[in-house]
Amino acid sequence: MSSESFEAYCYDLLQAGLAHIDQGITVFDKELRLVGWNRRFLDLLDMPPRLAFRGSDFSNIIRYNAQRGEYGPGQIEELVAGRVALAKKFEPHKVERVRPSGQTLSIRGEPLPEGGFVTVYTDVTERRRYERLIREQNEELERRVEERTADLKRTEEELIQAAKLAALGQMSASMSHEMNQPLAAIRSYTGNAIKYLQREQVAEAGDNLRLIVDLTDRMVETIRLLKSFARKGAGEVGPVDLAAVLGDTLKVMGSRIGREGIELDYEPATEPIPVAGNAVRIQQVLLNIVANALDAMRGQVDKRLRIAVEGGEQEIAIRIDDCGPGVAEKHIERVFEPFFTTKEVGSGSGLGLSMVYGFAKQSGGHVTVRSGIGQGTTVRLYLPRAIGGAADRIEATARVPTDGFSGRTVLVVEDEAKLHKIAVTLLSRLGCKVTVVATAGEALDYVGTGAAVDVLLTDIELPGGMDGIALAEEARRGVPALAVVFASGYSPDAIPGDRQLPDAAIFLPKPYAEQDLARALKAALG
Repeated sequence: MSSESFEAYCYDLLQAGLAHIDQGITVFDKELRLVGWNRRFLDLLDMPPRLAFRGSDFSNIIRYNAQRGEYGPGQIEELVAGRVALAKKFEPHKVERVRPSGQTLSIRGEPLPEGGFVTVYTDVTERRRYERLIREQNEELERRVEERTADLKRTEEELIQAAKLAALGQMSASMSHEMNQPLAAIRSYTGNAIKYLQREQVAEAGDNLRLIVDLTDRMVETIRLLKSFARKGAGEVGPVDLAAVLGDTLKVMGSRIGREGIELDYEPATEPIPVAGNAVRIQQVLLNIVANALDAMRGQVDKRLRIAVEGGEQEIAIRIDDCGPGVAEKHIERVFEPFFTTKEVGSGSGLGLSMVYGFAKQSGGHVTVRSGIGQGTTVRLYLPRAIGGAADRIEATARVPTDGFSGRTVLVVEDEAKLHKIAVTLLSRLGCKVTVVATAGEALDYVGTGAAVDVLLTDIELPGGMDGIALAEEARRGVPALAVVFASGYSPDAIPGDRQLPDAAIFLPKPYAEQDLARALKAALG
């Protein structure tokens, strides 16, 4: 067989082999002449057989495609010239082209060692259709998930709002009861006191006035309970004499204990009992525990309240026992939940024990409740014992000396006439000289006159656009040594407008008594 015949045989054999490949194939030499192809190439590109012959020029095939719109709009010869120029670079390339028929072809070209290149054509129409379908289904799924998530969020928000409204309704009913009872009693005792004074029965009038003070304290503690319920911290912590705080607590509750015929079993401590905590908050939680115990025994024939302090090396427990009807076992785990109460509707806020629980956790202690139907209830409040000579550093809980203020000048900034009258009365009783203004602007004008002022006692919320915090900052620019006491019905961490008190600020919660005011003045004056 001659060399020409053998070459023709090999060529025919190669073509026959290429015909069995499912992908289209073309081979062009370095002159961009067609030297090999298969039938699949012609079928995939709808190429007429007349263009596929050995030696066919690359440009003829490109021109045919351009004429039938395979490359989009444009001048035919420009389209042909551009593709021929790219082909002559003999660089690897891979593109996808969507034909006018909608068919998607993946075209990959690879250069040959001796020049030229081989190109493989793959129909990926179905693959891309499935991919597009999956992508669209995923997008639809994501859309539905987003819609469902939005629906769930709306439902959640509606449920939360409903829960808030229910809790607000429950709390409103409970707090209405908590407030109306002492208000009704205050009104009655006030009328009695007036009549006794008219008859010059001073002792009887004094008894009624003391009852009014006790009832007012109860209302103040109820309001402070609500304000402190959402607090993040347990207040300023220091060494506290638990014995003194417990004694003060029983004094506050004394009139009710006596009035309701409660038999109190309590042996006062003869020495200080140092614990780590905050005296005001500890008294607050003790008042709530004792109040719950007294409420539980209302209507009972046998009314005994037992209070004891149980010491330990690391912590000290205050144990409070009542002989009320007790709490069912199924309710014990819920007694610390906000707004949960076993009392009748309107007979309790449901905040007392939840506030006690929160305070105990914040203070590094804990609280336990043991009870059962017909067995009464025992509450133990555990607080960490103060160490390191705490007995000598116990926070003062006794009466603050009211002397030492004589001649001190106090500028009171208070826009409520009734409140500034109270401030004037208490400050005058302490021996202070008092000037009262209603706004921050008036206070700055007064300080600007050069008048002597030892203490600025200002409400935080003031009319006129400047609050008490800004007032103090401005006033101290002119009088750097000016002592400042901030007074407010809001807690320090709940001031409207997210305003923050300065570091080491002296805060006086409203309403305040003479002792509270004296303690604040002493702290401010140093």
